[in-house]
Amino acid sequence: MGKPIFIRSVLFDLDGTLVDSLPDLLNAANYMLAALSRPKVQRSVLEAYIGNGVVRMVKRLLTGSMDGDPPELLCDDALNLFESYYYQHICESTMLYPEVMEGLALLHDRGFRLGVVTNKSNQFTHPLLEGLGISAYFSAVVSGDTLDLKKPAPEPLWYAASLLESRPEETLMIGDSINDIHAARSAGCPIFCVSYGYRGGLNADDMGADSVIQSILKINELIVPASVGKNLEI
Repeated sequence: MGKPIFIRSVLFDLDGTLVDSLPDLLNAANYMLAALSRPKVQRSVLEAYIGNGVVRMVKRLLTGSMDGDPPELLCDDALNLFESYYYQHICESTMLYPEVMEGLALLHDRGFRLGVVTNKSNQFTHPLLEGLGISAYFSAVVSGDTLDLKKPAPEPLWYAASLLESRPEETLMIGDSINDIHAARSAGCPIFCVSYGYRGGLNADDMGADSVIQSILKINELIVPASVGKNLEI
């Protein structure tokens, strides 16, 4: 597992890290596609499309391509269909991953400052956190439309760290995807990757994280509050 590292704040990705939101995203995607007289998308395909925000996901659903751009009017109609349905059904089948609640509670009780950095838009992020009963743990929430840039850019992590009054090197990022790895490395933050989540077939052990963890609760075995490290130096 390696030596414990001294950390002041912990940032979390949302979809695929704290919550399994794929069932509700799949229902919304297939509602949208049916309304447009298009065939359903399979769960495994949608899983690969997640990670760069709703707009890019909808474009991928319409084009069947990771970087395709459908006609603007079609994209607007599809986005409205998706967002309307998803907002109304955001917590029907979405669940916390095992040991998330226990892990967050222990991190909070140990004095770590906690935040969320997600590419999910703000209109969905807060209802999801509140609906699953974990909103109170987070002193900073940076959504995909909080800034002009999303992950894998480092700016969302820098902004969240500043809200938590934490330097990048003492701000741990927890995620499930290559976007989280790239964002953390660019920001100068240590990064742990969960062994589950949505990563388009990539192996968590091969993505270059500082550690791969089986659950959020396991973070507590690997990090020590930065204040303890400072006391040891005196």
